[in-house]
Amino acid sequence: MKEMRKKLLLFLLAVVSIVLIVEFIFILYKLNPLEYLKTLPIIREIITAVVLLLENKNYVGVYLFFASAALFFFPSPLELFYYGFLQQDFSFLPLYAATLLGILTAQHINYGLGRFFGKLLRKWVNEKTIAKYQRKIEKQGHYFILVMHAFPLPYAIFNFVVGLSHYRYGKWLAMAVSGLMFNFVLIYSIFLLF
Repeated sequence: MKEMRKKLLLFLLAVVSIVLIVEFIFILYKLNPLEYLKTLPIIREIITAVVLLLENKNYVGVYLFFASAALFFFPSPLELFYYGFLQQDFSFLPLYAATLLGILTAQHINYGLGRFFGKLLRKWVNEKTIAKYQRKIEKQGHYFILVMHAFPLPYAIFNFVVGLSHYRYGKWLAMAVSGLMFNFVLIYSIFLLF
């Protein structure tokens, strides 16, 4: 296990080094990294494919959209997107399933990043936020996890902190799924009212 961690740490160090070198090159030659990313054929093709899937009301597109939008480093109003998809005449059950599966995929990534790479990634998250969530997790445990997912709260970054706290996976998953199911049924109910 320690040998595997060493290899993983070396791999991560190599990736970070490459990113820093590329960043230095961008600064040196006064290049805009976002504009450069747009010129990469694979990125443009992926975004175009997802947009095309969404335009054709394809639920794989919904899954891919939510799986990427729910990552903790892309803070986005997922509930508003879901409400917007409801207004686009998507069927409720397939939309509900694709949304939940997409968000849960991203939340697993967020939890895993916190659990296995938390010490390395911690510098990109506000220490006060981490401390606040860790206190609440210790104090209220799975009830707090349920509430964080049941309402439009910042659960993406929260799941990173839950992973960082090494909270038990099974309890986290049960509360996250229950909360998300309630959250998106609640939004659907509001949609039906208006």
